[in-house]
Amino acid sequence: MAKIITIDNTRFVLPEGMTNKEIQSLAGLLITLVKVEHCYLYPNYDSLFYAGEGVQVGVSTVELMTKEEARAKSEQSREAQEAKKAAQAAGDLLTAHVVS
Repeated sequence: MAKIITIDNTRFVLPEGMTNKEIQSLAGLLITLVKVEHCYLYPNYDSLFYAGEGVQVGVSTVELMTKEEARAKSEQSREAQEAKKAAQAAGDLLTAHVVS
């Protein structure tokens, strides 16, 4: 299991040897950050910057695998879901013919 930190829905793996105290300190610092937003200034497309809202920070653990393993499992899951939908559609079609 790997510890990860999520900052505004983007996940980052924390270093393996990082202590809970270090993680709490990092998370505490990150929640003090404020996003910088911008608007365009037409017609020259300059940007106007302003302080937005704070960030959302969370810490959790996940099981990490290789990119290849994750993609293979995702593909198997997608194929199984498509087969299930196709079987259900075929069953619905068969039921429609029997009822008619």
